[in-house]
Amino acid sequence: MGQRASVGDVSGEWTQSTSQDAANILDAAPESCVCLDSEFRYTLVNWAAEQLLERGRDGLFGDVLWDLYPELVGTLFEENIRYAMTERVPITFESFLERWQRWDAIIATPDSGGGIVIHFTDITERKRAEEALRESAERHRAILQSAMDGFWVVDPQGRGPLVRQSRGSPLWPVLRCTSTAAFGCPPRTLGRL
Repeated sequence: MGQRASVGDVSGEWTQSTSQDAANILDAAPESCVCLDSEFRYTLVNWAAEQLLERGRDGLFGDVLWDLYPELVGTLFEENIRYAMTERVPITFESFLERWQRWDAIIATPDSGGGIVIHFTDITERKRAEEALRESAERHRAILQSAMDGFWVVDPQGRGPLVRQSRGSPLWPVLRCTSTAAFGCPPRTLGRL
């Protein structure tokens, strides 16, 4: 039986006990984490990854990632994971994983044994919020661009108007003359213009 590895030991002599210690540490991580060898076979899987991948450790260990999940072949995920493995460089990217209908921030880091460690963090809610914000901004931009005469937008304290003016509007002379002077005016002043 090989010598028990410790932190910093890169001899490659891992024992079943050491492997279990590493699995216990990884199980404490909130994000999904898997270790693959140089042939992309699963060698370590934490509890969160078991839940994500919909398979227990026994159903993953020794199996090749691409054989278990062929839908990942030809995707950005595969391209980046293979790049990190062959170039032996860490890589961080975001990917939509169709099978699981979720976005993940992924960190793939080569390990000292020739394999790779992959961390997945679910960012689906963040992506939804970003999309909702983008859609809202587009709607507001369309409203602003479609205003015929013009309008002013101020914050609740009456500061910083955003002015949209249309040259063909009957209000153009008023807005043109007053918009510069109105910056910082409270709403009651703007109402008298």
